[in-house]
Amino acid sequence: MITFRPLKKLILIQLLSMVYLNMQGKITIGDVEFTSFNSFSVDKSVTETSDKASIILPRNYRKLLGKSVKDYIQPGMPVTLECGYDGILHTEFTGFVKPGISAADFPLTIECDQLYPLRQNNHILSYRNISLKSLLHTIAPGYTIEALDVDLGKISFNNKSSYQILQEIKKQYGFFSSIRGNILHVGFAFDFKPSFTQRHDYTIGKNVKDYSQLKYETDRAFNTRVEINVTGRDGKKKVYKFGSANNDAAVKKETVAFMSEATAKQKARALYEQYTYDGYTGTIIGFGNPVVNAGDSIRIINPVHTEREGTYLAEKSHLVYDDAMIERQITISNKVA
Repeated sequence: MITFRPLKKLILIQLLSMVYLNMQGKITIGDVEFTSFNSFSVDKSVTETSDKASIILPRNYRKLLGKSVKDYIQPGMPVTLECGYDGILHTEFTGFVKPGISAADFPLTIECDQLYPLRQNNHILSYRNISLKSLLHTIAPGYTIEALDVDLGKISFNNKSSYQILQEIKKQYGFFSSIRGNILHVGFAFDFKPSFTQRHDYTIGKNVKDYSQLKYETDRAFNTRVEINVTGRDGKKKVYKFGSANNDAAVKKETVAFMSEATAKQKARALYEQYTYDGYTGTIIGFGNPVVNAGDSIRIINPVHTEREGTYLAEKSHLVYDDAMIERQITISNKVA
């Protein structure tokens, strides 16, 4: 491995607990390791197939060992992003360099996601009936599959990559795909197995940097309607609704396939109850720890208002690492406990 060490890279930051920690980060692209760089950011969402990352390398990396840094970095190369404190680094992103590396001068921006292997193939497939799991094993043989146990019925794909097939599944059946390491999870956007998620605590006044964008609301403040769009095996579509009938209601929609009327109504009611709760909405900003992925749950503890304690789904996570900070912004969704 080629390693390029920084001239200096120990940034002291003060956490709310008044303990000073050494902030460190590392980028590995192919067999090149960077421990000095401008910044990186990582975005994760339960409604996106892939985590995404953006890396900015500084001008002083114009040449390495007599070669341009661009000679070391090519589309499809594996990427690992790590950061943490006091030498304890956590992996924040694993993926690949996306095609279309900027030809502009430095600083150099490198975009990454996890989809490169799934974009580099081509399938011609046709089935009278196939289960979702069987299809996923066919198009993504290198992954551990976690998926709903459902049949897709008659389906065909003509000259489609694995990624394009996942997008078609999302469009036709409402099943979202998420990648975590070598696990490919396909199911409903807010329905993850315990093997795919973790729970973390955020205590205001301890490991929370900013909670000004959090808002505590009661169910009376919600003007919400849930709509379940069901596509039958005959291709006909029906909509099952639960909640507010107001024209200005916030509408939460989900599209599913082959669901009975009773199940669809039950699901609509259950989702409505998840969305219309007494609790927090919005975003909370923390530090590098804990490491939160989309789909994880976070328990928000307010020592001043202990009655407001609750656990919420982390719908989105946005991490920024630069010379001044490690900051993680979590957008919460429905209450889970």
